Amino acid sequence: WNVWKAAVRLEDSDIPSNYETLATTENPWTQQIEIDMGRTFPEQKTFGAEQQQRLKRILNAYASHNPGLGYCQGMNYVAGLLLLVSDHEEESFGVLCCLMDKPQFGLAGFYRERLPLL
Repeated sequence: WNVWKAAVRLEDSDIPSNYETLATTENPWTQQIEIDMGRTFPEQKTFGAEQQQRLKRILNAYASHNPGLGYCQGMNYVAGLLLLVSDHEEESFGVLCCLMDKPQFGLAGFYRERLPLL
């Protein structure tokens, strides 16, 4: 996990410090995020109800942080993998922000309207 954090330069990133607020703020994507929780790694015994709630908070925080992009199906697997690897909710959010928002990674392009990078 430390390699992932170093690779995305998490320590040098401008990650929102109001994670708790972002994670609990209702937004236009909250309902879709809730629907997708049951579809995320259902075969993983370690990804039960508690992990699903943590993932929901991460995705809700990201959608609130970046309302221009919001949430798109598929983001749940990226964020879910980060959570499985780290078991750290707020750091997973930070790495997700780096992967999605930093131009050198540009993962957000896979989730924008009309999916331009696919």
